Amino acid sequence: VLPNKAEILDYHRRLDFRTGILTREVVWRTPSAKIVRIRSERMTSFAQRHVALLRLEVTMLRGSAPIAVSCQIMNRQDGEDDFGVRQHSLGKGIEPRKAKQFQHRVYLPRYRYQEGTRSILGYRVAQSGMTVAVAADHRIETDNEYQTSGTISDDRARNVFEIEAREGVPTTVTKYVAYHTSNGYPVQELVDRCGRTLDRAMADGAEEIRRQQRAWLDEFWERSDVRVADQPEIQQAVRFNLFQVIQASARAEQRGIPAKGLTGSGYNGHYF
Repeated sequence: VLPNKAEILDYHRRLDFRTGILTREVVWRTPSAKIVRIRSERMTSFAQRHVALLRLEVTMLRGSAPIAVSCQIMNRQDGEDDFGVRQHSLGKGIEPRKAKQFQHRVYLPRYRYQEGTRSILGYRVAQSGMTVAVAADHRIETDNEYQTSGTISDDRARNVFEIEAREGVPTTVTKYVAYHTSNGYPVQELVDRCGRTLDRAMADGAEEIRRQQRAWLDEFWERSDVRVADQPEIQQAVRFNLFQVIQASARAEQRGIPAKGLTGSGYNGHYF
C-alpha cells in the first residue's frame, strides 16, 4: 500500500548531529483499517570510509498482513525504477540544479554477482575510464515467518524479504553497503575490495559501526563546535551548517566539493 493511498497518522524525520544518523518514522492506516509503523535509519560512516549502513523496522500495530521489503542497488543514471522511469529523464527545460541527461550510457556494466542476500555491481565510466563497484548484504531479525529471493541485472540488484507479519511482532532488515572507486584499478579488484569491506563491516556489526561514528563525531564537535548562548534556533542552524560542511568535505580526499555534496550529480559537475 502506498502512503498516498492510506491515512498518515504520524510522521517525523530527524538528523542527529552527534551520531550522523538520519531517522524517519511513519505510522499509517491502510484502506483495510490496519495500522503499520515503519522506522528507518541511514548513515554513511566517517570512520570506515567505504561503508554505509541502513536499517528498516516494520511493525503491524493493528492487524496482521503479508508484507514485502525490497532492498535494491540501482544504477539511477542509466537504469529505470520500478515504474519504468529514468530518474534523469524527469522534467523539462533547463534546470542547472538537476543532473544532466546523457544520450549515452555513463556506466558500462562489467560485473554482477548475486548469492544469498549479497549483491555486487561493477562498472567502468564511459568517458573518464574510472571504475566503480558497489556491494550490499543484509541481515534480517524477526520472529515472523519469512522467505527471501534475489534478482540481478546490469543496472539493478534486488533482494526481497516476504514476511508474514503478525500484529505487534517487528521485522528489522539491516543493509550493509560498500563502495569502492579507482582511477586505475580494474573492476574485479574493486569487487574484491567491496567483498572484504562487507565481511569486515558485518563482523563488526551495526552497533560497533554506530559507536565508531559517534566517537569520530565527538572529536569533530570538540574541536569545531561554534556555540551561541541562549538562542537555540540559531545554535541549531549553525550546527546544521557545520554538519553539512564536514559531511561534504570529510571524504573529499583533497578534491573539490561538488555543489550538491559528495553524493550529488547536479550542476553538471561544478565544484568548489
